[in-house]
Amino acid sequence: MKRISLLVAMAASLLSLSPAFADETASAGTEFSAYVDPLKGVADRLVAQMPDGDDPQRRAEMYRFMFTEISQAYYGLLYADPEHPDLWPLFSQVFDAAFPNPDDIYQFTPLDPKGVYRLSGYRGTTRIVDFQVAAAKMFTQGAPIGLGATLASYSIDKLKLGKNGAFDVILSAERPAGYKGDWWKLDAGADYMVIRQISYDWEKEIDARIAIDRLDRSVSRGRPSKEQIDQQLRKVSGWVENWITFGMRLYKGTLQQHGTNKFVVRDYSTSGGVGGQFYPEMVYDLKDDEALIVETELPKQCAYWNFQIADDWWRTTDPARRIASINGFQAKISKDGKFRAVLSAKDPGVPNWFDNSGFAKGMLYGRWTRCSSAPEPTATKVKIDEVKQHMPADTPSVSPEQRDRELRAYKRAFQLRRRT
Repeated sequence: MKRISLLVAMAASLLSLSPAFADETASAGTEFSAYVDPLKGVADRLVAQMPDGDDPQRRAEMYRFMFTEISQAYYGLLYADPEHPDLWPLFSQVFDAAFPNPDDIYQFTPLDPKGVYRLSGYRGTTRIVDFQVAAAKMFTQGAPIGLGATLASYSIDKLKLGKNGAFDVILSAERPAGYKGDWWKLDAGADYMVIRQISYDWEKEIDARIAIDRLDRSVSRGRPSKEQIDQQLRKVSGWVENWITFGMRLYKGTLQQHGTNKFVVRDYSTSGGVGGQFYPEMVYDLKDDEALIVETELPKQCAYWNFQIADDWWRTTDPARRIASINGFQAKISKDGKFRAVLSAKDPGVPNWFDNSGFAKGMLYGRWTRCSSAPEPTATKVKIDEVKQHMPADTPSVSPEQRDRELRAYKRAFQLRRRT
């Protein structure tokens, strides 16, 4: 009996405290709602912009995309810091906004144009390692102004490389007094830097290792204040809406300007893109029993080229599990020197197949990087069963077993690179 009485007394004591506890919980819930509730309105507005917003599958995919951007917003808003920089994954197969290239590893940091930064590490053997300094609050705060202007493009191969490809370079507004080493100018309008490591042979090339330090600040960072955290958390919903709307807008703009299944060559080198890089791009629209045969001449000289597919939200379509891209190393070139590929929902049984991953509408992109020319490919729509009739007579067949081995090798090589 004494034990039961004790339990009753303890329960009564807890009940007497419950109103205060409930109030504290409610207060925390109210605080958190200020960050979460705006996302409901974002979802409504994004779905309203979708031409197929009445499709439950597409709505679910949009919500999934929103969670992708919530995750990316943590890096961009709460982790990234121009005062105490670190290089974090800007785009990847996870953070797949703005059609990230499967050949690339993207690293990012915001910049203070008054800062003095040291970049150091090891070159590796990746085909291209480029640094772009640019201006765009979209990358640092999710502000809806687009990609912004490229202020400078720097190649790692212009630096003095030491043993094992070691490099060391200062990035600042003015060369430090008495400093004799490598130096890059930091533009007064700079907001961020993005590093692209572009690989051809995913399995054998060795990625660069890069560190960044700000020399005019203490190396350690203080504890973020409540006000700082609150300010950044309140920007998450805007980050999500602006990044997703950005991709939707670019897809719609290309569709309205150029229609479907027709390439146009664009230059993004002044808006955050790699200098000397041109993009053949096309909106595609295919039924399940149709295919697009892509054909192009190849430049006589070219540092790098590839083609890849993206969906109608400007997201790369699952490169870790399907063949979503083909570069100049991976491509099978026809005997006449042209690159021919097939985009379709079903395997056409020929080399260079782009699996559309179930997206009947989307985009196909190419990249001509530091090439002697920028050819404009053609796209021919045919029935999937008639693909071989439209290919050169010497085009080899690819069996289901060969395709399986190809995909497994592609997936393995993709996973061997650092992607996050």
